[in-house]
Amino acid sequence: MKRWLSAIPLPFSAVILSVFALGNLLQSYSPQLRLCLGGLGLVLWAIFLAKCILCFSAVKQAITTDAVVSSVTGGTFPMATVLLASYAKPFLPLPATVLWYLGIMFHLQNRSFVSMPLP
Repeated sequence: MKRWLSAIPLPFSAVILSVFALGNLLQSYSPQLRLCLGGLGLVLWAIFLAKCILCFSAVKQAITTDAVVSSVTGGTFPMATVLLASYAKPFLPLPATVLWYLGIMFHLQNRSFVSMPLP
């Protein structure tokens, strides 16, 4: 399984963010479609989180050596986490709030965001 997870590219986190955002966009047309896309996004998010945990050294190396991967992954996965929290809020309010704060903290921790010079 670890070999399968290591084959998933890090910019895949942008797909997860897109699935969650599409679900929010289509909510006014079909709340059921939003929940289906939210479920798909949750599965993809969990797979990506497993990759980050089980292949931590490879993920850390890719993020520290490749600026493009760092900027894409460093911003999209935390924001996908924030959108996941918005999906979970009606069902699990307290865990969703904690997840939301974790997503915001990880987004602020992103090195490319923190190291930006102030105007």
